[in-house]
Amino acid sequence: MGSSDKRFLSGWVIPALLILLVIYTWNGHSKINRLRRDVRKLKDVSVRLTPGSVRLTPGSDGYQVICHNLGSATLSLKEVKEHAKGSVIILVIGNPTSVDITGATMKISYPVEWVEHSYQYDLQQTFVAGKATKARFILEGVKPSGLSYVNVSDFQPKGIKLIQAN
Repeated sequence: MGSSDKRFLSGWVIPALLILLVIYTWNGHSKINRLRRDVRKLKDVSVRLTPGSVRLTPGSDGYQVICHNLGSATLSLKEVKEHAKGSVIILVIGNPTSVDITGATMKISYPVEWVEHSYQYDLQQTFVAGKATKARFILEGVKPSGLSYVNVSDFQPKGIKLIQAN
């Protein structure tokens, strides 16, 4: 190769390398942004599908299924009423299992002026197999008009009562 050929190549090599670097950086940046977007989507799905956690909204029909260590339960927000301390809600808790559940604990979270409050509740009721049971909860600091949702999580049965054999 002659010296004029080297000058010709060196004149093109640096711009070509810069162009390739820009393309690689832009393409890599695009891939990183796509990966970030996909991770955000997966986080959104995981929040919606987290076993043991459901979000109930006032006025909505139907029920949500919450998973627990014995199977699952159904939850429905039936009533929201005014209370001196805030609101009273009535949850209908269905027990689709084939055993009576003797009490349960659960955490209920709800927003109060842009801050989420969470309380652990200890239920003494027996949830009869195949039936629904109403449970009443007082949500302090939030009026019914300000209650946009209720999150129920960590539903854990305390025990079971088996049917006696004949």
